Amino acid sequence: MTDSEIYDEYEKLWADYSNFCEAANHITIEDAEADDFVRMAIIGFANHQIIDKWRPDHAVIAMDYMNELISEEDTLKNKKFTMLAIGTILGLYSSYKIDERVYRIGLILIPGFIMRESMK
Repeated sequence: MTDSEIYDEYEKLWADYSNFCEAANHITIEDAEADDFVRMAIIGFANHQIIDKWRPDHAVIAMDYMNELISEEDTLKNKKFTMLAIGTILGLYSSYKIDERVYRIGLILIPGFIMRESMK
């Protein structure tokens, strides 16, 4: 997958956002304390990697990135979408579908993508 295909991936996630939210509400994971944000990241991850490969370290990475990319003023949808997108990037990277460079580009693209979609 190339960096330009990452943007296409985000468009698919945005278009199907409500279904991803619904799926996140129904997943069962070992970490009983996982919040809705972590569940969204797991659903994104599961798009490209088997869910059994999800590790607590992934949740830490996702939350750290979300805290860097999102401000307090962002909407709940933007926060959840950010986690969905980060989870997707982690799943792609974990399954060797993207390299380190595309992984980093994918993370960088998330705020701009959300801003563009929010302004429509």
